[in-house]
Amino acid sequence: MAAPIDFSVADETERDLSPLYVDSDEPWRWGVYFRRAGTWWNLHDDGKVTLKPSTGDIHQPGVGDAIITAPPGEDVLGLTTVGGSLALLTREGDVIRARTEDDVRTVVEVAGPVLRHHELPWIGVQRSPHLVEVIDIATGAVLHDTSTG
Repeated sequence: MAAPIDFSVADETERDLSPLYVDSDEPWRWGVYFRRAGTWWNLHDDGKVTLKPSTGDIHQPGVGDAIITAPPGEDVLGLTTVGGSLALLTREGDVIRARTEDDVRTVVEVAGPVLRHHELPWIGVQRSPHLVEVIDIATGAVLHDTSTG
């Protein structure tokens, strides 16, 4: 991890980093913005993890703010849009949920791997070694299935 000399990742685990903004300016580039000591920081993973002071302002308060919480025990799979609103896609065990500021709904229950589409509100779920379904996050409808068996 590349980090400024005065920045201790271990020390940050003891701090409340809210607000924490999820950022994905490219499908392969994931990161977060957070504020520490009056400075906005940018933590990204695009094949290598980097941490540096942010030069952007899109994550500043008042610019497209959406507060979506995920309870302990749910893993965040990504951020997407559903019906023009931001939605956090989460997983708890076999349950995949879409969380918005005002609502939470179960998208699908699946034990196998899940892959989020990089642009559209779709996920691919592996139902069996030979069956993959493409599911609409907004409706839970199966848009397409592919059998390789």
